[in-house]
Amino acid sequence: MSLLEGPAHFQLAPTPSLRYGHAPCPSLKGVAVVVEDDASVLSIVRRALAARGLSVLEASNGADALEVLASHAADLLITDAIMPRMGGVELARHIRSAGNNRPIPLVSGYATGVIEAMKTLDGPIRFLEKPLSPTQVFDAVADLLTN
Repeated sequence: MSLLEGPAHFQLAPTPSLRYGHAPCPSLKGVAVVVEDDASVLSIVRRALAARGLSVLEASNGADALEVLASHAADLLITDAIMPRMGGVELARHIRSAGNNRPIPLVSGYATGVIEAMKTLDGPIRFLEKPLSPTQVFDAVADLLTN
């Protein structure tokens, strides 16, 4: 099933060598689509997720992400909020309108407008402000998936 069609297939398992707060840091299994037009941010997010066990597919804007999601099963979407062709908020609306309620972290350096737009979206949404660290990315994803 693709992210547009239905439920996620995440498997969360404790990894004793990694710490997440005071509990073992979960290792993630599944496929994430990262949508980002800035190569340096894309690299940080890709490395953070891959280091914890996720396979990562990439798109440079929301329109390209819809094509990726139409042809690949995906469990998670992390998207930049502001991109050419289609931004992350519009992409999230497309995904929600298809009936998928999976967590969607939105990334941006422009907090005010994005946070206001996020209020119009249903389902679990998380805002991550640029600049990002790998720990910040993983902590947000792990929190969304385990709560």
